[in-house]
Amino acid sequence: MSEFTEAMSKALTIARLKGALIAAKRDHYVCEDCFYSCPKSGECCNDDERASDKCNCGADAHNAKIDEALNA
Repeated sequence: MSEFTEAMSKALTIARLKGALIAAKRDHYVCEDCFYSCPKSGECCNDDERASDKCNCGADAHNAKIDEALNA
């Protein structure tokens, strides 16, 4: 395999991995009963949770790890 072919193969693998990481990002949890939706989803009707505007479903932490890997 030539150096060029090997480099292109590695570049394609990296591009595929980046695509897979981006696809693995999560949306904030939305429940049919809006009381249980994540406040950052925009669908939360629990006034106490909505006032804090903090993620309680884990999406922010999960996506932060993905962003860290993408920016490494």
